[in-house]
Amino acid sequence: MIEINFFEQKKKNSVPYLLLAVAIISSLVLVSYLIIATKQLNSQYTDNLSRIKQQEKIVAEIEQINLMADQVSKLSAQLDQLEQNKFPTIYLYDAIQSVLLKHDATILSHFHYSLGERLYISLQLEGLDRVAELDRALLQLAYINSVELELIELTNEDKAYYQAEMKIEINHNGLLEVMSDGD
Repeated sequence: MIEINFFEQKKKNSVPYLLLAVAIISSLVLVSYLIIATKQLNSQYTDNLSRIKQQEKIVAEIEQINLMADQVSKLSAQLDQLEQNKFPTIYLYDAIQSVLLKHDATILSHFHYSLGERLYISLQLEGLDRVAELDRALLQLAYINSVELELIELTNEDKAYYQAEMKIEINHNGLLEVMSDGD
C-alpha cells in the first residue's frame, strides 16, 4: 500500500542547531586557545623571572665594578692633585739641617712648615755670631724670601748658648722647582 500525503511536510529548521554547533565549536577553540596562551605566558613569565635573577647578579657585579672604577678615578685624581700640591717638607728639613750643620748649630728643637709658606724653627746655637751667619746662609738659598729672628735668648752663660727662634718665608714654587731640579 502506498500512502500519499497531500499535506506538505514541514521542513525542520536546522539553522538554530547549526548556529549552536558553530557557537560551541568556536567557544571550544577560543577556550583551548586561551588555555594554551595562558600556559605559554606562564612559562615565559617563569623563564623571564629566572633570567632576571641571573641578570641581577651580573648587574650587581657591573654596578660594583662601576663604583670601583669611579673610586679609582677619584683616587687617581686626588693623587695627581696631591702630587701637584705636595709639601716638600722632608727636602726642606734636609736642606735646613745641612745649613745648620755647616754653621755648628747644636740642636734643632722645633721645625714647623705651614700652609702659608712659612717655616718656623727653634734651635740652640753657640755664640751670637752664629745666629747672624745662619741668617745670611739661609737667605742665600734660592727658595727663601726672608728670615726674621723672632726671639733670641741666652740659655747657658758659661758656654754662651743661645736659643733662637726664626720665621722663614718660603717661596713654595721656587722650592718645588729646586726639588725637581735636584731629582
